[in-house]
Amino acid sequence: MMDPVLGDYARNLPDARESEVLSLFATIINKYKAAMIEDVPRIFEAVFQCTLEQLKLVMDSIIWAFRHTERNIAETGLNLLLEMLKNFQASEFCNQFYKSYFLTIEQEIFAVLTDTFHKLAGPTMVNEDATFQVESDALTEPLWDAATVPYPYLNNAMFVREYTIKLLGTSFPNMTASEVTQFVNGLFESRTNLSIFKNHIRDFLVQSKEFSAQVLEGVIKYRWNALPVEQRDGMKNYISEVIVQLSSNETSFRMERLTEFQLIHELCLYVLSASQRTELIRATLSTLNAFLSWIPLGYIFESPLLETLLKFFPMPSYRNLTLQCLTEVAALNFGDFYNMQYVKMYTFFMVQLQAILPPTTKIPEAYANGSSEEQAFIQNLALFFTSFYKSHIRVLESTQDNISALLMGLEYLINISYVDDTEVFKVCLDYWNSLVLELFELHNNLDNPAVTVNMMGLQTINSWNLQMPLLHGMVDGLGPQISQRRQLYAAPMSKLRMLMICRMAKPEEVLIVEDENGNIVRETMKDNDIMRETLIYLSHLDHEDTEKQMLKKLSKQLSGEDWNWNNLNTLCWAIGSISGSMMEEQVCCWPVPKISQSSLEVPENCCQ
Repeated sequence: MMDPVLGDYARNLPDARESEVLSLFATIINKYKAAMIEDVPRIFEAVFQCTLEQLKLVMDSIIWAFRHTERNIAETGLNLLLEMLKNFQASEFCNQFYKSYFLTIEQEIFAVLTDTFHKLAGPTMVNEDATFQVESDALTEPLWDAATVPYPYLNNAMFVREYTIKLLGTSFPNMTASEVTQFVNGLFESRTNLSIFKNHIRDFLVQSKEFSAQVLEGVIKYRWNALPVEQRDGMKNYISEVIVQLSSNETSFRMERLTEFQLIHELCLYVLSASQRTELIRATLSTLNAFLSWIPLGYIFESPLLETLLKFFPMPSYRNLTLQCLTEVAALNFGDFYNMQYVKMYTFFMVQLQAILPPTTKIPEAYANGSSEEQAFIQNLALFFTSFYKSHIRVLESTQDNISALLMGLEYLINISYVDDTEVFKVCLDYWNSLVLELFELHNNLDNPAVTVNMMGLQTINSWNLQMPLLHGMVDGLGPQISQRRQLYAAPMSKLRMLMICRMAKPEEVLIVEDENGNIVRETMKDNDIMRETLIYLSHLDHEDTEKQMLKKLSKQLSGEDWNWNNLNTLCWAIGSISGSMMEEQVCCWPVPKISQSSLEVPENCCQ
């Protein structure tokens, strides 16, 4: 009865063999025991070899499945492999199974882990399970072939470590031997903690996929037409899938960028602290400059980054790039949490700046005679000051030491505003306009309780002009504070008035021109709106000082000390820009006739 069954089992194709045949013979042997002793060798001869072949077919099928690029097929294959590993760990055939298939499984698992077409968590689980089995000394027989290995290993763990190091070293030639060894050692050391094990593999994958991306780029550039159609389709589908995933979920996109930036941040800090190569440091600073505007503030203020940047600021080779990075930091504004760090950065920066550019330097002349690098430094300096003051000027008004540093910075910015460069002046003017407007609103609304309290952050509206003694009491308390702030900026604002007078642009004018069709038309030229607005605010803040500055400028014209037609024009344009902005009683006291009379005498006096 057994002969036909055994013959059929041996002759059948592996796919057609039924596992119930093995169960049948196992039941017969267990039942008849001694009576079956003579038949056991014949049964083994018929089923053993072909069953091993069938196991190999099963393993090949599982490997094919988890290497598949379709996620559901790959996950099924990985789950089957994980289940098979667990079953064999409890089996008496564990040693034979691992000796036959462990190295193949490890090689294929690493192939899937480092393949950019796969994004599965299963390979990590399989790797952790197999690594644990090897390291735990559960295997009592060596995994290596004594006939092919030149020297014996103390245990399987030592053999597998060396094999894995060789495997990864061959697969990733761009990685150093120490990097590969460190990864493999960490793999075995973290085998008992799945979370650490996964993170360790993840960090390795970040490195390996950088190299894989380089290889993929090279293949697409130079070997695209030589690839089989299915591989090209796979690459296109993968790239399309990545693009869709990133563009469809901004949160995941930002999280992935932040994860990647942690490595970039560590690399940049390492280069800046250890490298002596000028070009490498410059490239690192340029890289940081691109990231600083959007990364979490912890990377900036809770790391040595700021101190490192300030260390490079005095060095001419890195000064402009460092200043651009500091400007990006200065422009950030996320509340008051890092105020102390901003104050520390600013005060240390001002100490260094005084050594680089002494306060007595005539900046307009230095700019005119400087190199392109030196001119770029002045431009970047203007951007730094304006960016910092727009976001953090109130922080510098807290103590006397901070106020001194603030006033010195404003002095630098006023001097930079005299530079004969349109773009530099626009940057400075934009900030001066915002600062003067803020001071003007505080001054102008001091007599209006509802508006003043609202400006200080209390949302109160007196829509029906009701009597509000409470608000008046609150404003009485704010009055000294506003007055102190005006007093703080009195000296810089006086110098700013002179700046606006000296650099006032010509007013709106109407020109009669011929258009492209030959028609005579009127063309309106506007050139001084922001400057006029700024000077009007300045005059309202202090009419007396505005008059004083204009008369001072005029006296220099009359004496010939500062005479030229441009200076006379800017003075006249400045007078004209604010003449229509005053109240009737102010106009009566304003010495416009006197100034106009004197300005008409200037050319006559200077020509004598």
